Amino acid sequence: MRKLKFLGAGGIGVIVLLIAVFGIVSANGTSTIDFEGLSEGQIVSSVSSGSGISGAVVGGSVSVLGIRPGFGPNQAMIFDATCLPGGTPVDCTGGDTDLFNPGLGNVLIVSEDNDSSDPDDADLIGEMFEFDFSGFGPGVVTVDSIDAMDIEAGQGEGGAKIEVFSGGPGGVLLASVGIPDTGNGGLINVAVGVSNVDFMRVTLNGSGAIDNIQITTEDESNPAIDIEKFTQVQPAAVDGDDCDIVGKPVTLTMMYTGDQFPTSHTQDAGKVDITPNTNASPVHIIATNKSDPNDSKAKTWFEGAVPLNGTFDISAALANKDRLSSNTYVLVFTEDGSTLLQSIKFHTSCSQPLNLGDQFGSALLVGFVGENGTVQPPTPAPPADADSAPGPQANVGDTILWSYVVTNTGHVDLTGVTVTDDQGVAVTCPLTALAVGESMTCTATGTAVEGQ
Repeated sequence: MRKLKFLGAGGIGVIVLLIAVFGIVSANGTSTIDFEGLSEGQIVSSVSSGSGISGAVVGGSVSVLGIRPGFGPNQAMIFDATCLPGGTPVDCTGGDTDLFNPGLGNVLIVSEDNDSSDPDDADLIGEMFEFDFSGFGPGVVTVDSIDAMDIEAGQGEGGAKIEVFSGGPGGVLLASVGIPDTGNGGLINVAVGVSNVDFMRVTLNGSGAIDNIQITTEDESNPAIDIEKFTQVQPAAVDGDDCDIVGKPVTLTMMYTGDQFPTSHTQDAGKVDITPNTNASPVHIIATNKSDPNDSKAKTWFEGAVPLNGTFDISAALANKDRLSSNTYVLVFTEDGSTLLQSIKFHTSCSQPLNLGDQFGSALLVGFVGENGTVQPPTPAPPADADSAPGPQANVGDTILWSYVVTNTGHVDLTGVTVTDDQGVAVTCPLTALAVGESMTCTATGTAVEGQ
């Protein structure tokens, strides 16, 4: 018999189609907290993309707090360093000529008196800013650098520093970077270069301002998804009617495949009845001799939870009988047993053929114990990753079971997730939406043919 090799799930290229729903963000974005778009004198409690933050557009906001020892809860205020309308140092509000810098625009100060009509900076030991990044994008950033202005160590403003943390203000101190003396009205860019920061404290210890806090966030715009393919070969059934070989069935071993429609069986169409609507995992299955398992004459051949590609035994012995009845019903419910997903009826009195490999909806016959003996099911090969040669091997007529493990590895929830196969096999998935980190297993079934 011709051997067939299957690479990449039978030479199958897998296409994953998805739609992401969440914030719109730019790829591996660098953003700058430049306080532009805010009003002079405004008390700043948060900034966000387009409102105090330029560059890469990232969802969420950064919380801001300005602390002036002994005064109100938030003293973070916008100062216009262009000092318009005149645009000269003498036009600066609050007499802060040392903060004049037309190239900066808005800067952030700790307000001296919380008077929004006349912004001016405080000059106290212990004054500082705090920035909370936990609500911005993925919740952590890389702090690249900060502009500091008018830091005068000679005027008692030594010890100015930038501290970055992981785990909030009480978390792990990742780094402490000193801010050098800029001299009166001077400007310096302080490199930080620390990743995984969710909280930052900037201590001024006196007058001064900060601006252009450059931060980088991980790419959150392009959803990430991982798919792993596995191939399992189910050898074809033995030739001949199993009823002729071992007599009427006592126990049938079935595999739950999740398929909605019968792929193949040897019984007359009028003897088989299938209501399609499955593709869940795990499921609760009841096998009985009646369409209603609560019928007073119903005999339960099997009841229990079955995972995708799991097997279960339909056994006459469970109802204290020597063999199965004329008709067998396989009822597939949701895991909690509340909703019927699929009803399968097939003939089990041997007036119709019954062979290993027959598939009735989501139930594949893989084992047969009769009154006179047992038909040994061919041993299926274990599922294999078919990404590289030589790949799983199969004979013509073997059933091929493919499984696709799909995982949302990005930072955004996904909807509209489907898996298609360019070889035309129908792939069924239990979900169309995946939360961050969530996985699902999709399946497809085919038959090995000459030439694959």
